[in-house]
Amino acid sequence: MSEDSNPPSDSLPVPVEPAQSRWLTVLSGFAGEVKEAAFRLLTSNKQVSNAIGKLVGSGANYATVRIDRSTRPIQDSIEAKSAFHNALVKAATEKAINDPAIVDRMVDRLVTEELGKQENREGVAKDTLLELVADPPASDQTAGPSADFLNYFTPHAEKASSEEMRNLFARILAGEIRKPGSFSPRTMQFMALMDQELATQINRARNWLSGDKLLLSKAQQKDSDLLLIHDLNVNGILSTGLITYYEGNTSIHNRCLIDFGSHAAVFDIKPNTKITVQMAPLTTVGKQVMTLTAATSVAQYVEEFAISIFDDNASVINAGVMRLISEENGSRSFGGGHIIKRRDMQALPNSPKA
Repeated sequence: MSEDSNPPSDSLPVPVEPAQSRWLTVLSGFAGEVKEAAFRLLTSNKQVSNAIGKLVGSGANYATVRIDRSTRPIQDSIEAKSAFHNALVKAATEKAINDPAIVDRMVDRLVTEELGKQENREGVAKDTLLELVADPPASDQTAGPSADFLNYFTPHAEKASSEEMRNLFARILAGEIRKPGSFSPRTMQFMALMDQELATQINRARNWLSGDKLLLSKAQQKDSDLLLIHDLNVNGILSTGLITYYEGNTSIHNRCLIDFGSHAAVFDIKPNTKITVQMAPLTTVGKQVMTLTAATSVAQYVEEFAISIFDDNASVINAGVMRLISEENGSRSFGGGHIIKRRDMQALPNSPKA
């Protein structure tokens, strides 16, 4: 290997084969350990290289094509693209012989449109790699995104011109690489049509998420909240509007624990009673979309929720909040609880596993 085939050691301190060097343009803007980790994913994980290669262009997918170590394939590619361009211009010129300027406008439009689409693809690819560096796929994974998924995903990704939309589509692709089948075509179609107002509504509602449903107490159902629920229902995130939901657990110290992810609302209730909550179940699309967002103020919301439930339900003796302290094999434990409201002096010890 010639000395020029390797990049400077401070930019990527690993050997780079000629067939792998095409990835370096995808990694432009990356640095240090992140750049090296992303490069290793691209050159060692076939599922990652296949997906990223499909997104940024088949020429980048070296993992599925045996490439000569000479520069001939690059020259072949240039010649093929040049021949296609010449044929396109010739065909257009023949049809527009009386108005040559129309050909110039067509070429300008095509170049501008395709360049914009390619920039969007590259942006989604880079964000996907950042997601995968932070949370890599399993080393023994043999399956990846299907050809159908990638064919459907790519036209949507190339329209993602804002950083927020690029990041959302990157999370979809990263999730699909880690676990094929995680996202449906309907979810991608929904994401492609989502505007900023709907994205803001979804981010707000993410704090209300408990399992596969949104929970609101009666006291929290302000006009703005009810309108948000209506909009999410109309847009296919929720399967219904608000319905009454009863929550209770009389088998463990008359305690009811409602899991909101990082925190839980905990209630000590009178024996053989339940509390009333209003819920709105998520659709399949809604469940998938919610995995793409992060709760921003869940602790505050859970505290407000606990207070509201206490005020709405006379059966509640104590209301408090706990935080998630461990999670293993689907079993979640909460602790560090503190009482927010009480009707007697009963303590609120650490919870059993949810």
